[in-house]
Amino acid sequence: MTANTALILSIAVILLVLKLDARRQSTVSYALWIPVIWMIYSASRPLSFWLSGGTPETTEMYMEGNPLDRNVLSVLTIMGIYVLLRRHIRWRSVLKTNVLIFLWFSYCGISILWADFPMVSLKRLIKEIGLLLSVLIVLTEAEPIEAVKTLMKRFSYLLISLSIFLIMYFPKLGMTYSPYTGAIGYAGVSYDKNNLGRICLIAGFFLFCNLIAMRHTNTKGNDKERTFIQFVIFIMTVWLLIITNSATSTGAFVIGILIFVVLGRRVVINNMEYLGTIMIISFIVGLILELSLDAISFFIISHGRDMTLSRRTLLWKDLLAFPTNPLIGVGYRSFWLGDRLTILWEKYTWTPNESHNGYLNVYLELGYVGLCLLGGVIYSGYRKIKKELAFNFDYGRFCMGIFIISLLYNITEDAIGKTTLVWFVFLLVSLDIPKQFPSNTTP
Repeated sequence: MTANTALILSIAVILLVLKLDARRQSTVSYALWIPVIWMIYSASRPLSFWLSGGTPETTEMYMEGNPLDRNVLSVLTIMGIYVLLRRHIRWRSVLKTNVLIFLWFSYCGISILWADFPMVSLKRLIKEIGLLLSVLIVLTEAEPIEAVKTLMKRFSYLLISLSIFLIMYFPKLGMTYSPYTGAIGYAGVSYDKNNLGRICLIAGFFLFCNLIAMRHTNTKGNDKERTFIQFVIFIMTVWLLIITNSATSTGAFVIGILIFVVLGRRVVINNMEYLGTIMIISFIVGLILELSLDAISFFIISHGRDMTLSRRTLLWKDLLAFPTNPLIGVGYRSFWLGDRLTILWEKYTWTPNESHNGYLNVYLELGYVGLCLLGGVIYSGYRKIKKELAFNFDYGRFCMGIFIISLLYNITEDAIGKTTLVWFVFLLVSLDIPKQFPSNTTP
């Protein structure tokens, strides 16, 4: 089979799968495609790459970005504003229930005042607000849980299928090769194995949770058909996750599934009011194991990784050596710009453009104030998810899994406060949107 024939067949299969899955009556609006596109943009290579095949190779290009991508995201942001203005949203209630999250975004905006490149920081903040608006579109649908499921399915079907297609038929795009060892890496629709692993992590965890939930409710033939489709995509996702060999994503995937399963045990359900205490005790036990048995070192070495976490710890040491304001940082999304980026790219041949630790990056850019506000965002998300567990249990434990996955993922990757897939889904499960009017799904 030629690559062009495979492309046509792949597109046809994707469209067929989407049609079959959407066969039943749904209240989800067409506007949901806006967050679908945002979600895809946050996870895959941008449109400019597919049209030109180029990626930023200099610090100047990295700072300026690509005009095509900027225009596409600007249009999506304007469309998001239009959709939300057409809906009968009680904004005062939204702000009240998510005050800590909006305080975080407000401080990010204020920090632009002391950023080295304020216009660049402003552009990146506007893009971040666009992502937030797309999340609000999902959560202000008439049936937000159904909207989340539809969003996740569309994302998973498209990116997992296209990644496998690129790896099999267009290896120059779907695969990478190390310039030092020649080792093969699998990127799919993304830039590298870590980003593809991130896609598989989120898609695979959702499909697992949804398949478990559907097992107890499906009785119709169409439901069995959709279950089969999701099972096939889930197997494809797990296979991709295995071949990418992304330790962070694989570990977070396993932990997420364990959390989902444990939360479904009767003993935990009967003691749900003590969930916060259980989580604190689990953290303390883990800390004791680390101090007494060096458990983290054993886990890292057993997975074939060195203790520098692929040179991450060396990078962290150098980042902390840069002079920054420990209280307020250097400004939103402005650390990885200018002279600092040049110095780091001259020292590290792999040209890092992130801290590989989300909490460290928040400290560098927003200081201790930013870390405290991030703590408020985490608390706000936990409070919302705990409430969800009381009313929509299966969806609530899915949200808790995503919540914990996001927190763990940022230990070795940087995905906080920027247009990334992990931050997108974190906001998706953390924002608490009061029930809106039935007519809010127009257009």
